[in-house]
Amino acid sequence: MAEQESRAAAPAKKRKPRLPAIEYIRGIAMMGVIAIHVGSQYLMNQTANIHLIALLEVASRFSVPIFFFISAFGLFYNLNIDEPLDYRAFMKKRFRTVLVPYLVWSAFYLLHDGLFYGVGFPDPLHLLSILFFGTAKYQLYFLVILIWFYLLMPLWIAIVRRAGKASLILLFVAQLGFDYWSSFSVAFNTFVYALPDHSFLKPFLMYRLNYWVVHYVFIFVLGGYLA
Repeated sequence: MAEQESRAAAPAKKRKPRLPAIEYIRGIAMMGVIAIHVGSQYLMNQTANIHLIALLEVASRFSVPIFFFISAFGLFYNLNIDEPLDYRAFMKKRFRTVLVPYLVWSAFYLLHDGLFYGVGFPDPLHLLSILFFGTAKYQLYFLVILIWFYLLMPLWIAIVRRAGKASLILLFVAQLGFDYWSSFSVAFNTFVYALPDHSFLKPFLMYRLNYWVVHYVFIFVLGGYLA
């Protein structure tokens, strides 16, 4: 009873004020996502200016990293990184808000395509692969990467605790180097595409952009650091 009274008397942890700037950034990022999908639709137009489409595609790609920035900012903004993280409670809350919608929408897309496009339904092993890589529909990869970021939250807290301007610059340079290697290394990509289709390793490398969080580490850590 005394313990309950003590908990009741303890002041509730105050949440920090909502930042309008973050809402504005989120709105701009939403417009970028719309631009990405609108640009891809213009490719079906035979008279489209391919150079303007390419410019639109490149200029609108800022939106996905910005959403990871906002996610990290929101996580760290109301988090005291000097206190131990209740990992179990943290994951329970994040899985409820991200994992459940991800599974529901994946099931919806699989049922929709199976019924209306006649592609059938995946067997259990193929279904696990689809859910792991987020390939039920293209845009679901974002939630897969976000789940991996949540799973590795103790690592990001440790990095943000030690982060400074010099280390962030080094991380940014390393990020550029890794992303360039992943996307433009001829040797690496030749190796990946040369793997036989039945190779166990091939899907893990082919869909690396769908779950390798290392592609977005800098922007995520930056969001946490600024928060």
